[in-house]
Amino acid sequence: MRITRQQLRRLIREERRRMLNESTPRYAAAWEATDGSWYLDLADWEGGDYHDSTTYGPFYDFEAIDNYLRTGPHSNPGGLDIDDSGPKPPPALSPNGGPVVDQRSDSTRHGWVGLGGRW
Repeated sequence: MRITRQQLRRLIREERRRMLNESTPRYAAAWEATDGSWYLDLADWEGGDYHDSTTYGPFYDFEAIDNYLRTGPHSNPGGLDIDDSGPKPPPALSPNGGPVVDQRSDSTRHGWVGLGGRW
């Protein structure tokens, strides 16, 4: 059986992704915006880095992000960094170029209500 180069590249990509999913944590970092809200950058796949990440938020505080990672739809990323490089403006886009996923609509699950949330 012969395979084309394109098929071979696809098989290599799939195998690489499978191997990374089995052993490599995904990028995850929390950071505070200049308006006091918090955001989470989370890689879209295991082994993904900052440039592969989607931004989720705003969250009321860091504890709400921690709660989201424990109870939300994403698997444990294998650790969470806190970006302490200083406040940044609220994001318009995720690092991967996609939209920021707004978490305010899920208020009771991720810590908006009962924490003195501003939303």
